[in-house]
Order: sequence, then C-alpha cells, then structure tokens
Amino acid sequence: MDNGKRLAIQFLHPGREKTEEIIIGNADGKPCQLHGRKFVEGCGDYIADELKDKRAHPKQLMFWCEYEQQLEYNKLCGRPHVDGYPRYIQTLRPACYRQSCGEIAGCINTDPYIFGRYMLYSNCRQKRSPLLRNLLPGSVIVFGSRVNGLFCFDTVFVVSRPLCTFTRRDGREVLGKLKDEGAISENFWQATVEPLLHDDNAKDCEFVLYESATYQNPIDGMYSFFPCKLKDEIGFPRPAATYVNISHKLNANFKVLASDEDIGECLRVWESLRRDVLKNGLCLGVRAEEPGERERPAGI
Repeated sequence: MDNGKRLAIQFLHPGREKTEEIIIGNADGKPCQLHGRKFVEGCGDYIADELKDKRAHPKQLMFWCEYEQQLEYNKLCGRPHVDGYPRYIQTLRPACYRQSCGEIAGCINTDPYIFGRYMLYSNCRQKRSPLLRNLLPGSVIVFGSRVNGLFCFDTVFVVSRPLCTFTRRDGREVLGKLKDEGAISENFWQATVEPLLHDDNAKDCEFVLYESATYQNPIDGMYSFFPCKLKDEIGFPRPAATYVNISHKLNANFKVLASDEDIGECLRVWESLRRDVLKNGLCLGVRAEEPGERERPAGI
C-alpha cells in the first residue's frame, strides 16, 4: 500500500438478470459461465432515512446483488422487465462449491460479496489493474451496470482496510488463517475462495481482499450500503447514479471519479449515491445476513 490512493471508482459489471447459469463457448471451445445480477430476498438491516431515524432496522428485504449459486426463484407479478424491474425473486441459500465447476473454463466466483458483518471485495479486475490493489481506507467503489442507457448501481463499497494480499498459490493458507480467525465465513469460502483458487485464469495473479466500512464503523462518516426495499410482489429497478462525473456510456471496465487530490470529493460522491437511493423511494441496506444464518435478535 506504499503507492496507495484514496479514490472514488465507478465499477461496471454485467447487469443481466440471472436466474440460471449463463454459459457460452470461449476461444478454445470450452464452456464458460458468465456473471449476472440476481434479485434476491433475505434478512438484513436497513435505514429508511437516517436524518429522521439513525437506527438500522432488521427486516426481510429484497435487493440486487451478485451471488453465483444455484437458487430457487419465483416469478414476480410486477412491472415489465423492460423498465428495469426484475422478473423473478430468488431465495438465498448457503453456497456450496461444486467440484464439477472445474470442468467449466473460468470457474465463477461471487465478487463483491455483500453478506455478513461487512462486505468483501477480493479480485474482480485486480488482475489487470494495480490501482485496484492499492486502495486506501475511505475509497469508494460504486458497483453497477448499464441498464437502458444509464449507469444503475447495486452496491456502494467503502474501503475500511485490506485484510490480506494473496495469490492462487498461497491463497488456501493465507485465507485459511482468516477463516480460522473468523474474519471470513464458510459461506464466503464456498462462494468466492474455492472458485477463485480453482480458476486457471487466476494463476500467478496477486489479489487484495478488502473489508468494507460499516454503518457501525464508518470511515469519515461513510459506510457501505446497497439499495433495498421491504419485500413485496413488485420489486424495484436499480437506481441510476446522478453524480456529475458518472459515465452512462461505459459497458465494462471502471472509471476513476475522484482522487485523494481533493479529500472531500470521495465524500461528495458517496453522498450523491446515498441521495440517489433515498429519492427513488428505496432504503439503504447496511447489512445482509449470511445465507443460512439463523435469525438474530432485533437491533444492532
């Protein structure tokens, strides 16, 4: 982290609604899975408007996320998918890495992983960008997709600290220590670590595992969140980002929105994204329960 920077980053990831594995053929003819977003239901903590109520409330929520596991899904009777509304709502369940996944080129992992005490960002696009491996605390990553010509986001990740640096060669040992210490969960291991350590495309790559800032432990007032809503039969489209430097033309890769040259700009980006969620009538999800986690007592 000697050359680390505090940045605000617009991060593009595939935005298709994924209800089953999407598989294509790659250059050598082997089948390859594709990432997508899932609209899911699960327990978590949310804030409706922190100016009026600073408490986070535990409830059954629905939200968009990446979770590359086979899930049960049910059709929604809401508005047409063309408006950005989901067609299905999927029920979260514990991850289980399937060894047969190794027969598919590019074993697919979940990143970012938004479940548990804090979110985790571990590998996506880090292979080709040292910038993403050197993010300082207070950096803001807004993960989203181009939907109907606009950049619509599903996760706002505020960096708290790097947990470790690892490669495929030493990952089982390095990440295994974090798992033994309780810093990462068995579900994260199954959903993200195992697929990554079996992925030939990750060979000889260095990755940094980041822990997110939380509502209870923010960085300069900023915490990680995801747009969400109390469960209903309609769902919601992902909100469009309105920050002035956001690009609505990018389909992939990432863009630096602000750097540590202006220490207040990352906060302005974060504030803009928070307002975008609330003005769309949505809530700020500040904790998503680990799939399979038993219901805990109310409160934080």
